[in-house]
Amino acid sequence: MSWRRLLYLIIMLSLFFSEAISLSHDLAQKNAIYYANDIRELIKIGENVSCIDATIIGDLNLTGLNLQINDSLRIVNSPISIIDSDIKGNLDFGNAFFKRSLDLRGSKFSGQDINFRNSEFDSQIDISGAKFGCKVSFSGAKFNKGISSVKTIWSEGANLDKIICKGDTSFRESEFQKIFSLKGAHLEDVDFEDCNFNGEAYFSNSIFKNDVNFLAARFADFTDLSGVRFEKFATFTRSRFDDIVDFSRAKFANETKFYYASFANSANFCQARFYAKTDFRKCVFDGYTDFSSASFLGDALFDESQFNKATRFTNSTFQKNTSFSETYFDRGAYFEASGFGSMLDITNATFSELALPWDAIDGRIIYDKATQLSLIDNYKKLGWTGDYRKSYYRYREEKRISEPLGYAKALDTISWIYWGYGTKMYNPVAYIFSSALIFAFIYYGLVRLKWAEVVKKSSPSGCERCPWAKTEEETHGDLSFKKALIFSIKTILPMEKPDDFKINYAHIGKIIWIEIAVFGFLAAHFVNYLLEQILSYFKPL
Repeated sequence: MSWRRLLYLIIMLSLFFSEAISLSHDLAQKNAIYYANDIRELIKIGENVSCIDATIIGDLNLTGLNLQINDSLRIVNSPISIIDSDIKGNLDFGNAFFKRSLDLRGSKFSGQDINFRNSEFDSQIDISGAKFGCKVSFSGAKFNKGISSVKTIWSEGANLDKIICKGDTSFRESEFQKIFSLKGAHLEDVDFEDCNFNGEAYFSNSIFKNDVNFLAARFADFTDLSGVRFEKFATFTRSRFDDIVDFSRAKFANETKFYYASFANSANFCQARFYAKTDFRKCVFDGYTDFSSASFLGDALFDESQFNKATRFTNSTFQKNTSFSETYFDRGAYFEASGFGSMLDITNATFSELALPWDAIDGRIIYDKATQLSLIDNYKKLGWTGDYRKSYYRYREEKRISEPLGYAKALDTISWIYWGYGTKMYNPVAYIFSSALIFAFIYYGLVRLKWAEVVKKSSPSGCERCPWAKTEEETHGDLSFKKALIFSIKTILPMEKPDDFKINYAHIGKIIWIEIAVFGFLAAHFVNYLLEQILSYFKPL
């Protein structure tokens, strides 16, 4: 190469770099208008990009910049700062590796598409206050230092599927006006406080490794959180779900709060697992609510919540203390096949149809007297006879044990012995037959001990006009126990007495009347119960 050509090359390179440096300084000016190619040239040579309150015309992309490539990602060495600017074009920064910071705070994007798909950000990315007027995609992107998107407006769809974020992520007070998708993502600390999701929101199968905050977030459309894993503290306190929300198969590994949350439509928590304390206090469920097959491995609090439509907890598991104190169930609440490993508190709860098997809560329930009586009446309305009797027995037993000695306690004790406060309806039958056996032993014993004698009767021979007549014979005979039992049974039942013998004893009449009186006492309530049962089948509707 001749010295003239070398000199020419040096001059041209000097002019190029001086122009680039000049352009870099010019971009820092406010209220300026720039073309996208000017910024592309700075990115190409790795220079600082800094625009404040500027207007950028044209499409910003990395095509044709001959950037270094590593693992199929184009390496961007330039720190990019475009603040409070208006970008009038598309932005395509997909499949790139940003080694330096990316700051788009307060900027307005009015193109047709914004693409950061599969890109990796090695420094903080800040899009707080930005206004995206078109669809935005960060799907498959990786954020090594987190992302800040405070008070950002996403006017069209926002796609963040399968992103990986290792630092803090904040969407606080942002507004998503169309579909928001965060499916299959892996994030650490995440903040969605005061966010508005005006379109459908998808979080399915995402993993939140650290705390996640949905405090006072509003979801106006269908929301899908199925299969999401919350590995640390999660709060949905004062959140609003205006449409269907799906938490099915979600896993909450740490404390979870839904305190004061509202669900205007169906809420699905089927097969959700809550591994620590769960707080649903003062929630309002205006739609059908389904906790079927859910597992609450820590304390579960539903105090003062309102369930205004049917609610299902069937096949659910409550391992620790559970509280529905002052909870209101307007419609049916179904707890069939649910298990309670510790105490259940339903003090002052209100319900009209509570399908809660007594065997699942016996010995584990806490309630006030009014709620206890409501539960008993509830079983009666459901037609759960066994549960009704068991719960009523428990109520009367607690009452009998706690009341002082006196007339009421004596009557309760008699009722308890007689037929378990009316819950063991066939006890009197056993008592009646037992009394017949006892008096049979008495009659048999009197004869065996020679305290009484048996006088046999026989028909006179040759009497054709009155063959039924019996005459007494002074023949003393033994009395078998079988005959004594027959005599005892015929004494208490409206049956004809044995006419082939009689027992001679000074007080036999008194013994017979005592047996009849005992039978009357034992049979009266039972017969009355049978009549009521029979008449109940003939009552008009």
